[in-house]
Amino acid sequence: MSILLPGITGNCRPFGSQLISQQKRSERMTDDEALTRVMTNKNYRTKVYSGNKMSGKVDTLSGLCATILQDNIDALGYTGGVAYLFLKPVLEKATPDQLLNVEYHNPYLIEETDELWQLYCEKEFRTKKREELESWREMYMRCFEERAARLKATTANIRQAQERLVPVRTTKLAYIDSVVKPPRNIARKQAKNGIVPEKNSCRSISTIRENWRNSEGCNT
Repeated sequence: MSILLPGITGNCRPFGSQLISQQKRSERMTDDEALTRVMTNKNYRTKVYSGNKMSGKVDTLSGLCATILQDNIDALGYTGGVAYLFLKPVLEKATPDQLLNVEYHNPYLIEETDELWQLYCEKEFRTKKREELESWREMYMRCFEERAARLKATTANIRQAQERLVPVRTTKLAYIDSVVKPPRNIARKQAKNGIVPEKNSCRSISTIRENWRNSEGCNT
């Protein structure tokens, strides 16, 4: 047995003593080494990846088709009689105008889309109630037309009020029954030079018009 066992050497140290020696070595770290380590950890930047997060789940073919139709619902026309169950995820993302367009090209869907019109009514016309034997689709059409009529009437009232506030422009003629006076600078020069205009030389506009009419009568 003694032959198989290794011999004892003087350099053999327990494993725990190695940890203690490493700890003491770290305690003996200089200030420069500690500062370098802190700056290195501070300047380290975490890697950030841009773009959409990719999951390992692969979407189904029907899900991909629904996503494409949702992004291009304005181009959706005749569906060829596809069941409402398959079109529902697409129509749930549609606006009322888009849903009306789809129903126009596919009238068979009107009997199935009443639940969607209920959501539109509860969102846009919360205070309104359905009339007797009225579907949610019919209620939305009625409330939409009433709202459009109120908006039109309000716009007309505002336009009429603005027209009443606009002042009426009138054209006024100066010196109709009075003598035409020269400008101030001309009058000053005339007074400085001793020029006094004759009273008969400055005739009123009414006098000129009267003379012009008389001359026309003479010519005829």
